[in-house]
Amino acid sequence: RVFYRHLPSIPPAERWKVIEDYFAFAIEGRVSLNEYFRLAEKLYTPDLAYVAVLARQGILLKRLKGASPEEKVFRPGEGEGLVKSIIMRRLIELGNKRAISEGLEMYEEPADGDEWEVGLWAHFREGGDYRKELEGAHHEGIERIVLEAAAATTPDPMAFLDFVLTEIPKAKRIYPLAALVNNTSFEPAKAIKEYGQRLIGEVLKHHLRYVVIHWFPTSRLSRDEMAAFFEEWGDSVVRDYVLELTEAYRRF
Repeated sequence: RVFYRHLPSIPPAERWKVIEDYFAFAIEGRVSLNEYFRLAEKLYTPDLAYVAVLARQGILLKRLKGASPEEKVFRPGEGEGLVKSIIMRRLIELGNKRAISEGLEMYEEPADGDEWEVGLWAHFREGGDYRKELEGAHHEGIERIVLEAAAATTPDPMAFLDFVLTEIPKAKRIYPLAALVNNTSFEPAKAIKEYGQRLIGEVLKHHLRYVVIHWFPTSRLSRDEMAAFFEEWGDSVVRDYVLELTEAYRRF
């Protein structure tokens, strides 16, 4: 992450990274949400990358200037590499049939890197057996993290949540739990109501902060319901920030 005291001239192709960095700073509290939105508006370009950043936060950009993300990502010769991979994964999560079809082809013809990730997203989105895949995997480090995050696209996210809290080591639960927020079938409010005690007891506290920052703004829980969760958890600093963040999301 790079924090600029004075924002330099940023080439269009690099702007997505700056916007993503500043979203992280907003979550951390280093910059205000208003500052983040001002920066995003200033650097806005209707390209693949900016759409990817918005989609990653679960926000759908309805008014695109120019081509839709589908038109951009499927146009030959455009959107290659990391950015295309991000968009493909988001389209798969949103149920885009063409992205799912191409992703399944990538899964059937194993490749490395970006294509491997897209293939996993499509496979699990269409009901692939994540238990079997994870039990038989020899991947370690970042590849294991990617595999567990991809499994969060499953059509049965509540069963996956139970799997994470039962089968995945406590120190590694943060990645698949945070990834659940992009699953269109996942209901954060239901998960918090049914698994609140387990989340508090079975997720490392500094990881739980990150999880609730992702889950709560889109949860549709009332302010009182959110406050009750934090009352039980006892983290007033995160409570105040998450309530403020939720209000900002809902206004946005």
